[in-house]
Amino acid sequence: MLDDIINSLINEFGYEKVAKYMDKVISDTLPEVSLIIYESLLEKSSEMLERDRLMRVGFESRLLLKWSEPLKMLKMMNVIALEVGKNIYKEMYVDGKDKISAKDEVLIRTHARGCRIVDEIICLLKGGYSDAAFARWRTLHELSVLCFFIEENSIDLSQRYLHYYNVQSYSELKEYMKNQEKLGLEPLDPSIVHKLENEVAKLKSKYGDVFLEPYGWAATVLSKKQRSFKGIEYKVGLSHFRPYYKLACNNVHFGAKGSLYNLGLIDDYQHVLFSGASNYGLADAGQNSAISLTQICATLAVHKSTYESLIGVNILNMLLDNVCNSFVKVQKEIENEEDHNDRQIGVEKLT
Repeated sequence: MLDDIINSLINEFGYEKVAKYMDKVISDTLPEVSLIIYESLLEKSSEMLERDRLMRVGFESRLLLKWSEPLKMLKMMNVIALEVGKNIYKEMYVDGKDKISAKDEVLIRTHARGCRIVDEIICLLKGGYSDAAFARWRTLHELSVLCFFIEENSIDLSQRYLHYYNVQSYSELKEYMKNQEKLGLEPLDPSIVHKLENEVAKLKSKYGDVFLEPYGWAATVLSKKQRSFKGIEYKVGLSHFRPYYKLACNNVHFGAKGSLYNLGLIDDYQHVLFSGASNYGLADAGQNSAISLTQICATLAVHKSTYESLIGVNILNMLLDNVCNSFVKVQKEIENEEDHNDRQIGVEKLT
């Protein structure tokens, strides 16, 4: 409508005359027009959001018709993993609370965090957000690598890992203090700053200057060149997951590939501006999550074996292939359907 009005004015008065006054017209009317549209949106927001909600419910229902089997099995795996964790937690913290080591604490806390992340991934997959789910798997893989590394090394390394919490907190504190004024944040209580500074100074005195460096907690077992996630991943024999890890990184960082390639789009449609959810592309995040969850759970169960936890891990291993195959099967079915539809469109165009 606005284009029609402008074109009419151009036809009547000429482009140069219209352009001369257009900037003033826009600047004079912009606040009032924006306010009118803003108030209209507020008035109709309930209706608009309800329409969006119904579309979302319909989409998720259709997605579940396709993916219910693998998603159900992945959820089952997470429930079993939680039961394994609860059983071992009881052994550690209830029945033997005086015998908890730093390694115990790292592994049980990492296991709990891993189960929570799998639940997040399931929610994202049900919503059709495969790239976001894959980005969360990236963290799950990091936790799996950590579990292997902690289990293979001494309790002293686990203690260093836990103590490194203070180094990370101090780094965050310095960033807070540096930017608090610009962000309009309240200054920190000096006693909190002083306490953390003292904690870090004690750790530096105990472990040496190297402890304050990135991955300094692992300095006793890794050379400076090895001190990175990639180095730890290689050390524990999980570097064969690096192609998936690198792909998942695209949806965490601002590189061009995160905008130009999306798991939710079949390859022939990668040119599409993708801004929502998709019922395609769930397989990579789904099957990799099942694998990493099993690895985390198995590491904990090996560390603190109980009869019940070993049964749980065996069941996870039995489910694992079925889950992976089920995710791949559904993805292949969607690809075949799209291929068939494309061929049908081609036939229709020819006729």
